[in-house]
Amino acid sequence: IYTKKVFVPAKFEAAGKTYDVEVRYRGDNAQHWNAPKKSYLVRFKKNELFMGMRAISLIIPNDRYFALEHFNNYRAKKLGLKVPQSGYANLEINGANHGLYFQIESWEPEMLVNFGLPADTPLYGEVDLEATGGDIWKDAALWQDVAHDDPYPFKHGSKLPELLRLLNEASDSEFYARVFELVDRDNF
Repeated sequence: IYTKKVFVPAKFEAAGKTYDVEVRYRGDNAQHWNAPKKSYLVRFKKNELFMGMRAISLIIPNDRYFALEHFNNYRAKKLGLKVPQSGYANLEINGANHGLYFQIESWEPEMLVNFGLPADTPLYGEVDLEATGGDIWKDAALWQDVAHDDPYPFKHGSKLPELLRLLNEASDSEFYARVFELVDRDNF
């Protein structure tokens, strides 16, 4: 497992513009960093975003099945869901062409602002279950605020622990009686 995630300074050029950025390898599995073609995380300066994005991931296509994640983002957007910007990039490093990559916006507060939400809006995802040995569907402590590197994921008055309890432990009658106290009925 790659654990030394160190950013280094770099120049990033796209659409005729050069950005001063920080870059590091991206991904926990060896396929992202031990082969000639690697995955990268590129972080832009707060005052010089790239197409409104603070950070992008350039991911080797075989990890994301080339078109599947981008297609699912497209479908989610058609359903009115908020999704990170994604697409494809032809990556060149120091004059050498590294070919096609899946490009996706990283989970950052700037992405939430682009969604029209406050930058401090909690956005939850799960931590690595193999590392924790937990049950994602029952253990709310396994969820983290992925946009804020928040070590205390429920400090925002989150309703997530109660929603997970309703989903996994409540009777059907309790679930139906209480679910819309926790979930916006109109958006649902």
